[in-house]
This record gives sequence, C-alpha cells and structure tokens, in this order.
Amino acid sequence: MDNLKPFLLSTNILSIELTDSAENIFDRLVFSDENDVIYKDDAYKSKHKAHYLREIKVDFAWYASVYHNIKYRFDIEGHSPDSVVHSLIEQFRALDI
Repeated sequence: MDNLKPFLLSTNILSIELTDSAENIFDRLVFSDENDVIYKDDAYKSKHKAHYLREIKVDFAWYASVYHNIKYRFDIEGHSPDSVVHSLIEQFRALDI
C-alpha cells in the first residue's frame, strides 16, 4: 500500500474508485485452472454463495481503508465493461478534468 499511496494522492493522476454491489461482483465470479484458463462452475459457485459474498464484503472493508483518499467514485451497477467505459468517458469529459 505504501507504494500505491503516492499515485493515489498525485495531482497528475485521475484516480477513480469503481464500486459495485457484492451481489453483482458475485454474479461476475469465474474460476481459473492452474494454467489460468477461465471456466464457469455455476453449481459450485451457487453452493458456496454465502462464503463468497462474505469474502467480497470483507474485501470491501479492507479496500475502503485503502481507497479513502480517492476523490472520484463510479458505481458500475452491474453493467458490462463496455457500458462502464462509455459512461466513465462521458461523466469525466463533462467534468473537464
């Protein structure tokens, strides 16, 4: 974290915290094998849903302390990456940063 903090506080870098609900993050959860090949296992994911949601919420708490200095936040709201990129560009273009 000490290495990241100067970048988050820099006036030359636009830091944006992307947020979403624990449920939306869980919905996007995929797995990978030892060769980093991504695969879906919806049965396993559903069986362990409570565990994964708890872990996501623990991550929220930790990252809140890490990212508390970030001025800009953007709620993904479960949207696709393409949609988020378009919305981010439009929102921050309007700010003329």
